[in-house]
Amino acid sequence: MQSRQLKVAGFTGRILLQLGIIGLVSSCMPSAHIGNQEYRILTPNFQDTFDIPPPPDDSTGRTIQLYSTNFYTTQPEQDKNGVPFRNKNGVPISDNVSKRNWCLGAQEGSIKTTFHGEEIRLTHAGAFNQAPPYYIDCDAEYNTHNHDLSAYGKSYHVKTDAPFGLGINNYFLVPYRTMALQNGTNSPLKLEKGDVIYVKAATNSIVTDPYTGLKYRHDGYFFIGDVGGKVKDIHADTFCGFQKNCLFPFTSSDNDHHLMFTALVITDPSIIEKLKKMHLKSSYR
Repeated sequence: MQSRQLKVAGFTGRILLQLGIIGLVSSCMPSAHIGNQEYRILTPNFQDTFDIPPPPDDSTGRTIQLYSTNFYTTQPEQDKNGVPFRNKNGVPISDNVSKRNWCLGAQEGSIKTTFHGEEIRLTHAGAFNQAPPYYIDCDAEYNTHNHDLSAYGKSYHVKTDAPFGLGINNYFLVPYRTMALQNGTNSPLKLEKGDVIYVKAATNSIVTDPYTGLKYRHDGYFFIGDVGGKVKDIHADTFCGFQKNCLFPFTSSDNDHHLMFTALVITDPSIIEKLKKMHLKSSYR
């Protein structure tokens, strides 16, 4: 995958798209405004061993063609000369990080950082219509002239107890499982949030469980649990957890080079339910 610092596609491109859904995000996230309550990052009640059997060889389900980039949860360190992430009211909700790392977090959309020295998680929650007084010119930080990067400087965030951040519909992001796609019948792929697809080419990839360190061979199943303002048409964005890259070569496309893959749209309700549960807060403790 090319330099992630200049990536403008994927989950992190939902600045424009999420303006229409921020009410949903804000109203569905009690952990975003914790006040004096104890804050605790949740952990899963399940162990994903990537052992779902492949579809039958004679499967006659609908197939689609797509290409994938990837996104991840950034981990910026404290920088006393930097800037904090802020909520929609402009209130700081993190310790200071460098402006460059702030921009990277705004792009990727999910951040692991600290507040008053304590570990927290933040999720991109929307963008201001106009640049606020604390606007950060991400275009200048990267020394580019990409207007999409400049738009990231209008981002605001919320605190969450999800270990890797949140996707659409308040789904918890799950490493190697969550995929962002354009949803709806008007999209070329005609997929909806909560759908599951199978990519046989991804089964060759080894993934490392971020909780146990155990390695598994991916079973090829992905859950549509996010969207992106720059994820359109046949472009997918696959979540890699804390890793900058994963599932090579499936996620090795970029804005200029598209490596195409075939995916099968899954209709088996037991598989769909299994992956959906991984993305629900009720499956975490």
